[in-house]
Amino acid sequence: MKSLIRKRSGPNPGRITRALSQKNLQNVGAPMSVSKSPPRTFLLETPVQFTTGMQSQDRHLFLFTDLLLIAKARSGGNFKLKQTVKMSELWLTSGHIEDVAETNKSQETSFVLGWPTTNVVATFMTAAARDLWWGRITELVREESLKEPPDTNIQVVYHDSDTNTEYCKTIMVSSEMTASACVNLATRLLDLQGPFQLWARTSLDEAPYPLIGHERPFAIKLSNLRHTLSTEEGFDLEHCNKSGHDTCHFILRPVLKSPIKKNKSKITGLLRRSLSLNPSIFGVNLSRLDDNGLPKPVLVMLQQLFAKGPFTQGIFRKSANVRIVRELRDQIESTGDPCCLEDAPIIAVAALLKDFLRSLPDPLLTSHLFPLWMASLETANPVQTIKR
Repeated sequence: MKSLIRKRSGPNPGRITRALSQKNLQNVGAPMSVSKSPPRTFLLETPVQFTTGMQSQDRHLFLFTDLLLIAKARSGGNFKLKQTVKMSELWLTSGHIEDVAETNKSQETSFVLGWPTTNVVATFMTAAARDLWWGRITELVREESLKEPPDTNIQVVYHDSDTNTEYCKTIMVSSEMTASACVNLATRLLDLQGPFQLWARTSLDEAPYPLIGHERPFAIKLSNLRHTLSTEEGFDLEHCNKSGHDTCHFILRPVLKSPIKKNKSKITGLLRRSLSLNPSIFGVNLSRLDDNGLPKPVLVMLQQLFAKGPFTQGIFRKSANVRIVRELRDQIESTGDPCCLEDAPIIAVAALLKDFLRSLPDPLLTSHLFPLWMASLETANPVQTIKR
């Protein structure tokens, strides 16, 4: 947080104009008519830290009456615009911090902030700053949501693996309805028992994104409509909202069950794993894992990545759902059974493989192999070079 604690001059229109692209500010309001919208007013700015999983990034927030600009501080008091989000598409919650961030974050200075389809833990410099931004964002989201259509229809798809049957239900949702409420409604309509989770898929080219429960499917649906149709001439949000012309679908899936109870703290979980008499595969030297080759869970990870990886954009770059990765790791460590990986999101499998590689006591590429690498470059046959 040291980089957040630095002196800044007070905000002024010239500074914001110089720092942020006016083109981005003007286009986000579309397709709403300018004559129907009140003037955009700048309200607040603050440094903040965004955390997803183990990764943290310093960002700077600029709050307007209808927009939230997320920027990265640069030299000379300038900023690089990273994200522009409509206030009506935001969601926030004081819970689920541990589901989004793998590191410890205080609820006194942090809350979960999200938009289609991203969740981050926003950490402010003080508790007072956190409370101020919580109150203003909550108020503005409520006000801007009143300007949206009162409701929309979403398609919820459920695949019954026992009968190999796919069911589809159309559900009407309001702007305030959360993903958890949609799950409860869908399970009642489909007469399903047990815990389920809602996943969002905004296009056929994108992998489904798991929703924790506090997100707003209404915002995801309308954001997708704006993104896919705003370039069309005569685009009208009200008309397209009722026409069913969208590529956004929601998938209902059973929640992965972990046989291990939730740890009281992350430190306790780390100690339990490190002191275990029968460690599974994480944090163990490769030579001790299996004399006959890689352990089966790692092979299944590689098989999944080989089959699905080439068709998933940014497979190692995108942040996976922390809770799902944690549950997969706990299940593999406790049972050694890789079956849980077969239906897991490929982004989570990629994150789990990176976790396995990070936890190795000795790196795969060590300095004592340097002579072999140099010798392989002198081999004329490329196939032999790869084998060496």
